[in-house]
Amino acid sequence: MENIVLHILGQVLLVGVVLIVMVVGLMGEILPAVPGMILIWVAALIYAIVDGFERVGWLAIVLMIIIWLMACGVDMIATWFTAKKIGVSWWGLGLSIFGTILGLIIFNFWGMLIGMVLGALVGEYIYHRNMLKSLKAGGAVILGSIFGGVIKLAMAGLMILIFLIALAW
Repeated sequence: MENIVLHILGQVLLVGVVLIVMVVGLMGEILPAVPGMILIWVAALIYAIVDGFERVGWLAIVLMIIIWLMACGVDMIATWFTAKKIGVSWWGLGLSIFGTILGLIIFNFWGMLIGMVLGALVGEYIYHRNMLKSLKAGGAVILGSIFGGVIKLAMAGLMILIFLIALAW
């Protein structure tokens, strides 16, 4: 009887710790210095390994990997789609991507954001020679990045939901 109680307490503690780590991962989709989806996936994987893949199996782990891989491109796709809908030129988009990469290499996360916006501004100004269109491009890039962030946050929530469904199944 005592072993059963200890086993149940161990499971509750393990699930509690995993869920706390997953919530931190969810916050990581908003906070720049905290890992996001990868933390959620690693927590689920560790739980699955410790539990012998009995409650959370390979299907859940693979589904979470697929969602994470899809999310890797969401920011860029959402930014590109929003910018193209608003009418940003290829110059604006190209220099925005260049600015994103350069900013990330030189200044980390904040440099990436600043580089992305400055790249769009400069690219649009080179193409149109119009400051108003340049500012519009910078705004489109910011809007697209926010849109992508919201989608990634939802995808991170979906990963947690998959874990919970697998746990309850």
